[in-house]
This record gives sequence, structure tokens and C-alpha cells, in this order.
Amino acid sequence: MIRFIKKILANEKMRYLIAGGCTTAVNLVTFFLLRVITPISRNTCNAIAIAMAIAFAYFANKFFVFQSKRKGFYATLVEAVQFVGARLVSMVVEILGLAILCDTFRIHELASKLLVQVIVLVLNYVFSKLIVFKEKKPFHENMQDNWCYYLSFAIVAVVMLVVCIAEKIAPFGENSLTLVDSVHQYLPFFSELRDKLLHERSLLYTWNVALGSNFVSLAAYYLMSPFNLLLLLFGKEQIAAVTCFLMCLKIALTAVAMVHFLSYKDGEKKRNFLIVAISVAYAFSNYVIGYNWNTMWLDCIMIFPLIMLGFQRMLEERDPKLYVLSLFYALYCNYYIGYIICLFLVLWFFVYEHKTVKRFFINGFRFAVYSLLSGGMAAFILLPAYHGIMATAAGDMAIPKGTWYGNIFVMLRQLLVFTKPITNQIFDGGVNLYCGMLAVLTMFLYLFVKEHPWKKFRKYVLLVLLVISFNHGTLNYIWHGMHDQYGIPNRFSFVFIFVLLVMAYDAVQSITEIDIYFVISSILLAGAFAFACKQQAGATIGKYTLPASLVLLVIYGVTCCLRTSKKITHATYISVIGSVCLVELVANAAYGFSENGYCHYKKYYKTSPAVTEANVRVREMAEEEQAGFYRSELMNYTVLDEASWHNMPSVSTFNSTVMGPVVTTMGKLGFYTGANEFLYRGYTPFTNAIFNIRYLLERPGDLNNFDYNYKETVDNVSIYENPYPTSIGFAVSNNVKDWDQSRYSAMIAQNTLAYDMTGYGGFFQDEYPAISVTSDTAKVSYENNQVSFTANASGPMCFMLSFTADHAGDYYVNCRGNYVTKIRFYKNGQEIAYDRYQIQIFHLGQLEAGDYISIEYEYSNVSGSEVAPFYVATFHQNVFENVYRELTNHMLEVETVKDGYVYGTIEMPEDKTLFTSIPYDEGWTVKVDGKKVDYYKVAGAFIGVDIGAGSHTVEFSYMPQGMLFGIAISVICMVLLLVSLQVEKKLEVRRIEKANAREENEKPGEKLAEEVETDIENLENV
Repeated sequence: MIRFIKKILANEKMRYLIAGGCTTAVNLVTFFLLRVITPISRNTCNAIAIAMAIAFAYFANKFFVFQSKRKGFYATLVEAVQFVGARLVSMVVEILGLAILCDTFRIHELASKLLVQVIVLVLNYVFSKLIVFKEKKPFHENMQDNWCYYLSFAIVAVVMLVVCIAEKIAPFGENSLTLVDSVHQYLPFFSELRDKLLHERSLLYTWNVALGSNFVSLAAYYLMSPFNLLLLLFGKEQIAAVTCFLMCLKIALTAVAMVHFLSYKDGEKKRNFLIVAISVAYAFSNYVIGYNWNTMWLDCIMIFPLIMLGFQRMLEERDPKLYVLSLFYALYCNYYIGYIICLFLVLWFFVYEHKTVKRFFINGFRFAVYSLLSGGMAAFILLPAYHGIMATAAGDMAIPKGTWYGNIFVMLRQLLVFTKPITNQIFDGGVNLYCGMLAVLTMFLYLFVKEHPWKKFRKYVLLVLLVISFNHGTLNYIWHGMHDQYGIPNRFSFVFIFVLLVMAYDAVQSITEIDIYFVISSILLAGAFAFACKQQAGATIGKYTLPASLVLLVIYGVTCCLRTSKKITHATYISVIGSVCLVELVANAAYGFSENGYCHYKKYYKTSPAVTEANVRVREMAEEEQAGFYRSELMNYTVLDEASWHNMPSVSTFNSTVMGPVVTTMGKLGFYTGANEFLYRGYTPFTNAIFNIRYLLERPGDLNNFDYNYKETVDNVSIYENPYPTSIGFAVSNNVKDWDQSRYSAMIAQNTLAYDMTGYGGFFQDEYPAISVTSDTAKVSYENNQVSFTANASGPMCFMLSFTADHAGDYYVNCRGNYVTKIRFYKNGQEIAYDRYQIQIFHLGQLEAGDYISIEYEYSNVSGSEVAPFYVATFHQNVFENVYRELTNHMLEVETVKDGYVYGTIEMPEDKTLFTSIPYDEGWTVKVDGKKVDYYKVAGAFIGVDIGAGSHTVEFSYMPQGMLFGIAISVICMVLLLVSLQVEKKLEVRRIEKANAREENEKPGEKLAEEVETDIENLENV
């Protein structure tokens, strides 16, 4: 028995199972004791239990399992830090996994905890075996072996630190690197993700975006980076600062990933200063500088060099692990950039040197299989994301005609130093290309590298294809996932930069193989290219761009000439090239970041703490009033997704995954809409009722043209309540199924929808006051509810529309028209509002007979002739109250509401339609009295259910389309990957055995030859 026990304990895996079992017991016992004895939240109990388990596991693994022999303070400290770091990673997996299983899939806590423990047990063994308790090199050897990694990271990190300090980027000031959409979208969505994880909310659905949204689809586009989990360690008000830190960290890690690629791309590990310079060039390319505010893209840019190295190892060494895992990471973090990478990999496969036709087909099979496995492992996020994106307005794919954007040299000028990075622009032909003037020189120098001409030709063909794609509408559309660019042009230019830098590295390394005349020719060609760009681009090139570019080309060129003529050593050559390159890149980065500008995020979020407090009070009021399901909004926005930032169940949204039909219907009802947005502007008492906008928050200075009742003020934020609250659903006439949104203008559309719902309507009555239109910048006229105008010249333009109220009443107007920038309203000569009030209903308020209204339309750029429809109506409260009474006679009484789940009861007087304000999505399951029933789209965008007379329970539960199927595919692909790796391992062993056998067979012949040679030598001696 003792011998058997000793045998078991001699096996490392068995020792780990014993220690792992004890660690799991510590974890589970601590967790459930805390849950039973204390009122602490589940996530907090889980974190405490994991911390206790980590402390126990360190000593168990160090002394019992792996029997670590490390001694000394430094070695022990490194080991302990690595152990805790690895366990923190698995802790995140455990906390996240438990939250997902409990809150998203609603699995019992005990079952969820046990299931997650299995995954964590495997992860911890891998971390401990391969990282923590693995034999390590001494510190000085580690530094000597990996100095390229450390130096590249340090250079980029220091530059980003200096930029942040100089420009007062948080936490060094109130500025932020978050520009454009990152202010209005990403920060609010980070807040929503953080709130979900901290407050045990479902990750499948959210009520805090766009009336209700598929959160998986939104997260797949914006939020999947594992780095975002660091947000949990900080408060909401620090999200902007943490986001800036993560952006800087990812940029620095991008250089490290490029170092790894260049170090191993030719097989044996290399270390030189050129690797550092080229890696920093990748990290500080204008693509990264211009588009870094798209923080969810940075993960893919960072991992891309590892994907390319993994691709090479998969084909050359038959080791697919790095390729599959890194490509999975890219697809998981952001499927959009992941798609671009996949498309490029197909092209790279044809560029790659396969040596023989047979090898081409074998490599093609391996490439296809492992790419599919990688995509399949990410299917749990890709399939729901696909269904989500197909439900958006962008889901209708129509390939545009093949048009050219412009002069190719105007585009390629972006290769030169000190060209302004593009952060966003309307013109689709812009492109971020700069990655160092060394790359411009070597773009021509590579022509003369002593490499197989066909191999060089394929790379140049790839570059030409990418350049054509930058400039051609159809190819550009395909590269962008069958979507338009929407102000962020040529998002795939990072692959061009990567290829160019790889060619630069090869050309510089091979300089001694190139004749000096070819080097001089390359300098002249590069200079001619710079001059051509200047001549074609004209004033769009900066004052110092051409001189600086030429000087740098001369420095690089002269250095190359000195080396190819052997006037300097290789070490000196690399040091000069690398140093000049780094100085240039740092200078351009400083210029680029300063040209980008910065966001003063405090300007947008200065009232955030006060609104947060007011929102807490709103939740308390809703509980006190037993409101059930409700929505709340802000009277005015400083950030487009501000309600999501405050985690308010709300209407407004601005995001790329918003459903197209909802945008269309909201626009038809009079709300402000854009290509991928609708905002809480254009409200009326009717829409406030059917969407149950129960509470509104007012800050000082907000335009308050709402008929809401004041409740109280919290920290200078006033809370108002709708006098006409409803629910998430109510019984309406079956006629609502026939409502056709396409037939009416906004106010008439509301009348007809109310009538089809209740049998009452007409609360909006059209008014036809005498309209006058004047303009100094256009010829204008008004007829049949429409302003017609022709601009005097291209550029800014405005006109003034005026009328006098014929009688007292509650007036609304609907100002429409293309290209309107903003609209200004005056009442009796006094300005009352100024903002983006176009294409929406606007509430003028109570007017007396004779009140004079002026409306100024502003256009930033218009040419030719245009029209601007205009409608005036008065709102009749008595008619609306009839509608409201019918809507509230038989409402869904909500008893339980969570993200993606609603349960309630309803009393139906007869067979009617249950109209809900839940956006229609095929991921919903509806049960009436416990039985699953069909539902359908009503009012163009919402869920309707047929329910018979009587008392009923109604349950709505949500599971994103493709989610369960995607999880199944992911599990299968993970299993297939493990199987394939085992097969690969056995095949490798078999290949080694065959090679050894061949060597053994050759030995007798070698021995005989040696004996003969010895005999001959002896004879010669005799």
C-alpha cells in the first residue's frame, strides 16, 4: 500500500490532482460559507474565496507538486509574482465564467461553480507547468537574450508617457486620447460592461441601449478585449483614464509582437537594433497614431505579427498552435479587423513560397483546416455577431460600382514623414500609410535584393493590389466587410504597412549583396517618388514634409552605400540606420499625436457624478412606486450614448450594431435618426407613453420643453416624471398589424398608429400658417409644405423660415431636409433652441395667437438645388387622453424584469394584440401561460403577440440567435484542435524515427568506408 502511494506521489500530474482537489475544496468551502453566513454579494464572495485558494495553492504547488528548487530573494519573488499573476488570470476566468453561467444562462450557483472549477484547474496546471515553475534563466541572461523586447516596449511606453504628460492626458490632466466615436460610444459601452459584471447582470441583452439590444452583438464589435476587464478595478469616473492607459499599453505591446515576429521569421532567434527600429515603426505607424482611438482594433493590430509568425510555423514546422490561438484571439476581440486579417491571409498564402506544387496543396489543406478551426473556436461570438450585424441597416449588402477615388500619388503622399494622420474624414480615399522613410527607400531597394525574382514579384504584386484597393470603390467595399467606410477610410492599410516593413527589414539586412549603383538608383527613385507626391498633392503636403523626407532618404542612402562598399562595419551600419529611424519615428509620433488633437473628456462628463446620484434616486422612486418596467432619459445630451454611460434603461443609441428596422420606425415616428443612430429627440406625449419614458433628468441649462411633472432635485439634477406612464406592453386592437409607416409624415404617422391601436387618433392637427422664407445666400421659395432653394455658391448657406401663430395652442414643427447642419429657433425674436433639430419633431410649446416664430436652417456645405419639407401641427390633449386611457386599460403588469427577461400578467377583455416596446429580434422566446407562442413584428420594429381573452401570464426570455449553436461549434473545434495536435505530435515522432532509421542504415556503409580508408593509410605508411 505504501509502495502504491509512493508510486502515485512520484507522478507530477497525480500530485497536481491532489493539490488541485484541496485547492478547489478551500475555494468552494470558503465561497459557500460566506454566501450562507454573510450578506456579501456573490462576486465579492467569489473573489475572497479565490484569494484564499491562491494563497493555499502557491505553497502546495511550490513544495508538493512541482517541488521548486529556487532559492534566493529575487528568484522566489519572481516565482511568487508569476504564480499570483497567473492565478489572477484564472481568477478573472472564474469570476467571469461564474457570472456568465449564473446571470446569463441562469444555471445554479453550485453547478456553475463546479463547472468553472474544471476549466480553472486545467488552466492553472498549464500556467504552473509552462510558466511559473519552469526553469528560468538568471536575470542577466534573460536581459541579454530578450533585450530587443524590453527596449522596444520601453521606447514606445516612454514616448506615450511623455505625450500623455505633455498633453495633460488622464491621469495627468483632463484630456483624453479618446476621439470621435470613442467619446460617444466606447466609453459609455465600457461603463455598461463594467456595470453588468459588477452587478451580476446578463451579458446577453441590455435595456440600456436602443430600447433594448443584443448585448453579445454589441460586445463582439466593441468590448471583447480581455484588457477591458481591468475596468473592474476602477470606478466609473476613471474609465476614460483607464482606457487611455490601455491604449498606450496595447501600442507598446504591438512593438513587442513585431519584435517576436522579426526575431524568429528566419528560423533561429535573432537580436539586433534593426529589429527594434522596425518594430517601433510598426507601433508608431500613422495607422496606429491616427486610428488608436478605435481601441478595440488595437488588439488585432497587436496580435497580427504573431498570426503571421504562426502562419509561417504552421507551414514550415508543422506547428499550428501559435497560428490558431493568435487568429482566434483576433476574431474574438474584433471580428471586423479579424475579417480583414483573414482576407489578407488568403492573399499572403499565394504570395508565400511553397517550393513545390505538392507542397502548395499540402500547405493549402493545412491553412484551410487550421483557419477553420480558429474561426470555429470563436463561433460562440462570431455567429451571434453575424446575426446581429445582418439585422442592422448595413446588413443589406450591395456592392457599389467600381469608381476611383482620385490621384494615386495624392494617396501615396501619406508615406512621407510629417504627413498628418487621418483620424476621420468624409473622403473615402484617405489612407494612413507612413511607417518611416526607411520603408520608402527600401520599397525600391528591395528590387535589387538577391532573392528569387518570382518571390519578389509576388510581394510587389500584393503591394500594388493593396494600393489599388485603397483607391477603388468596389475593392475597398470588399476589404471593409461589404460595408461603407463611414468616415474612417482604408481601415485595412495596416497590412500594407506590415508587408512594407518586412521588405524593409529584408532589404537592410541584405545590403552587402546589393551593388552600390543599385543603392544609388534606389535613392534616386525614392527621391523622385517624393517629388511626384509633392507635385501631385500640392498644398496638401506640409511645408516641412518634402525637405525632411529627402534629408532622411539621403541619410539612409549614404549609410547603405557606406556599408555595401564595406566602408563601415555591419554593427555600425545597423546602429546608424536604427538610431536615425528611431529619432525619425519618435519625432513623427510627437507631430502626429499633436495633430490628432485631444478630447477634453471632462467637458463631456463633468456632470457624470451628479447624474449618477440622480439615477440612483430614480431607481429608488421606481421601486417605491412599484413602476415595474420603465425607461428614463436625459433632457439633453453631452454624449450621444450618455444614457448608456449612466446605465439607464433608455431610448437613444449611436452604435454600429443598432437594428435597421428600429432606426427606420423611430425616424418615421419623428425621432432624430442617422445611419446607425436614433436619439431621444423628437419626443411627443404619445411616443413617451408607448415607450414608457417614465422619468427625465434635467441639468442646469437643459432645454425643458416637456410636459412632465417635477419631482425633486438631487445634486443639482432635477427629476421629472411622466404624467402618462404605461408599461412595456399593452393590449391593442388587431388593426395595429396593418399600420404602414411608409405612408405618412411623422405627426400623421403617430395619429394613425394611435388610431390603429385604440380606435382614437387625431391628437395632432395640421396647421397652415402663412410662411415666409428669406435668405442672403440662396434663392428660396415655399410651397406645399416645402422650402425649395438654390445656393448662390457652393459652401455655407442658411435661410430663415417664419410664421405667425393664427391661434393659441400647443405647437409642434417637423423640420426636414438633407445636409442641414443645425437649426436655430426664435420665439418673438428671442432664441429658444439651437442644435441638430433637423429631421425630427420639435416642440415649440404653448403659443398665443400672434406669437412670431422664426426658424433658421444652417448648412455647412451645399451646392445646387435642394428642398426642405416643413410641417406645423398643434397637439390636442383631450384627444390624446382618450388614446392613453385605452392603452392603459389592459397593460402588462410586470412582476420581474432583468436584462433579457420579462415576466408579467395581463387581463385581456377579448382576443387582442399585445403590443410591446421590445425591439423585434428572433432571439426572443415568448411564453403565454407557460406555453411557447409565436410572435411577430408590429409597427415595423417591435414585438407583437396574439393573446386570447382572459387572464394570462406572459414571459419573455432572450438568447441571441446562433449563440447555442456557436457554443457547440466552439467546443467541437477545440476538441478537434486537441486531437489534431496529438496527430501532429505522433506524425512528428514517426518522422524522427524514420530519419533515425535512415541514419542507422547508412552507418554500416560509413563504417566500411572508414575501415578501407584506414587500410589505405596503413599501406601508404608501409
